[in-house]
Amino acid sequence: MKITERYRAWAEQKKQIDISDGFAGELMTQVRQYQDTKEKGLFDSQQFLEWLSGRFWAKGALAVIAAGLGFVRLVCVIVTILNGVNVNG
Repeated sequence: MKITERYRAWAEQKKQIDISDGFAGELMTQVRQYQDTKEKGLFDSQQFLEWLSGRFWAKGALAVIAAGLGFVRLVCVIVTILNGVNVNG
């Protein structure tokens, strides 16, 4: 009987908990936020760019990659001009 009395006392105590007026709204907001983060997928580009912008070495690596691609483009243009290829067809 002691266990039953303890359970009833616990149940009565739980019944007396007040729930705030905005509880349902807050709960639904959290559910929507969870769904939004779930729908973003595996790769979040904005979060990646924020991570990347905080790393000095990553900024340097991007600059080196951009310079390399620019150099390759410049070489391709020079080769095209020197070979006299008609770009317009």
